[in-house]
This record gives sequence, C-alpha cells and structure tokens, in this order.
Amino acid sequence: MPYKLTVTKGPQRGRTFLVVKTETKLGRDPVNDIVLPDEYVSRLHANIVTRGKAHVVVNASPNGTLVNGKRVDKARLKDGDEITLGAATVLQYSVQVPPGVAARGKTPEDETEPEGEREREAGPQAKSLLLQRPKILAATLVYVALLAGLGIFLATRKKKTDLNKLPPLTRDMIRRDLDRDVQRDIDKLEGDRALKRAMDLYDQRYVAPGNLYSAIVAFKEAEAYLGTRLRTSEHIRARNKAMDELEDKIMDLYFLATALQNQGRYNEARDYYTRILQHLNDPDARTFQNVTRRIKVLQPFLDRPRWGGP
Repeated sequence: MPYKLTVTKGPQRGRTFLVVKTETKLGRDPVNDIVLPDEYVSRLHANIVTRGKAHVVVNASPNGTLVNGKRVDKARLKDGDEITLGAATVLQYSVQVPPGVAARGKTPEDETEPEGEREREAGPQAKSLLLQRPKILAATLVYVALLAGLGIFLATRKKKTDLNKLPPLTRDMIRRDLDRDVQRDIDKLEGDRALKRAMDLYDQRYVAPGNLYSAIVAFKEAEAYLGTRLRTSEHIRARNKAMDELEDKIMDLYFLATALQNQGRYNEARDYYTRILQHLNDPDARTFQNVTRRIKVLQPFLDRPRWGGP
C-alpha cells in the first residue's frame, strides 16, 4: 500500500513524498530514494520496508532514528507517527489511501453491497439531519477553542523562532574544543604527574561523566609541561580514544536533545542538554556556551510546578 512522508521540520519542511516502493532508503546521499540535506542525517540513515500490509522503519545510522521521540532499531509505523532523523529533520508518516477505496479502509471488492444494506445505512433524511447537529456543535466548540488558543500561540511564536535560530552544535566545534592547546612552563616532574593523572582518569572514565574530558586536559597538560608530544603508543592510543569517545557521547546526547526539543518535549530536552555540560564542564569551551544558550532559551517552555507541588 502506498504511503506519504511529510517533512514537518528541517531543511525541506513542507515537502511531501508519495512512496510506492517496497523498500525506501532515506539519507543525505543523493543516491537514496529520499534525499534529506541535513548535516546531522547520515549518508544512509534509515530504510522503510513493506512487511505485508505494514511499513517498518529500520535504523541504518550510528546517530540513531527516533519514532515519536523514542530511539528504535526498527519499528512498525502507524498513521501519524513522527520519524526523527538527525538533529532537525522530522518526517510524518501517513497512509495514502488508493483512489476508489473508501476512507474506512475497504478494498474495491468490498464496495459492492446489497441495495437494502445501503438503504439501512443511509436511513431517513430526518435522521441524517439529527446526526448532523452534534457535528455542527462540535465544530463550533473547536472553533472557539482555536480562537482562545490563538493568543497563546502568538505570544510564544517569537520565542520558538528564537529557539530555532540558535546555531547548531557540530562535530567540528567539539573537536576544536578538545584540541585546544594548554600553556604551561616546562617542568618534567609536573609532566610525569599530569601523564599519570591522565591515565588514571581515562581508566576511570565510566565512574564520573567529567572524567573523559579531565583525562584529555591532563594529556595536554603533560605535553605542555614536557614540551613535547606524547611518545608512547599507549598514551597516544588512550588520548585519541578518549577524544573520539567524548565527541561521540556529546553528539549522541545532542541528537537526542534536539529531537525531543523539535517534538515540544522541552523538559526532557533540557535534561539531555544538561548531561552534555556534565561531560564537558568548561565554561570557556564553545560547546559549553552553545548548550548553555540552548538551555536558557528553553526556560519559557519548561513545565511550571503546580500549586502545592514541590
């Protein structure tokens, strides 16, 4: 069965793809069936495959794929589901009903019904008019509710625009923070101490969130005190692995935070942004400053404690 994918957030917002293939590839690479020009979308990010009458999204990216805000390896899609790829691209899945098929989901063969059955379903004209009254009342209530909410929408529109204008966090920004030089006077004894401290912190990198970054700083301090680059393969390997692990960790948390933010789940997004600061607790780092600004702009959207609450 065909289906539609509508870009609700991201560089191609508003674009709709009608899909009829049994397997559809989504990603940044132009060879994909659906090309998504978002730097946080992988070259091949996900596949959507047909399984009988269902469609299943299958993650193909280390950055992960979310369905309705939850990270999945694969998930069966339901009408209205939101698929998040990268940090800013959200696709809404909807079933495309083939022409000639009733909206209630019958096949063309099912459309042939006994004439008497159709009459019973239609009912007298008076009954039809009575049935319309609740619909008119419901439509009126919806209209009033929309008018009541219009003021709130206009009041928060500018704040949401400011939220979306924040510069994205990139791997290049994180790497530059991790590569920053440290200035120290030459002191071999302090260099040896810094090197030992770096290895101890690296070995204990899972004990506390900030240990990886502290290990990286200690490695750079050791180089500054010794006046030379790391020499042993053990130290070089540990330093490089620490930088790669921290970069991946920060990008993973940032991906989840922005995905939740794009879905309006601001409290959860704030929690993931805060975890980034715990891993890189350096106010002078551009990464720290970028994430801090995001948390600050989120404040007006966070849930307020209720009366009598904590």
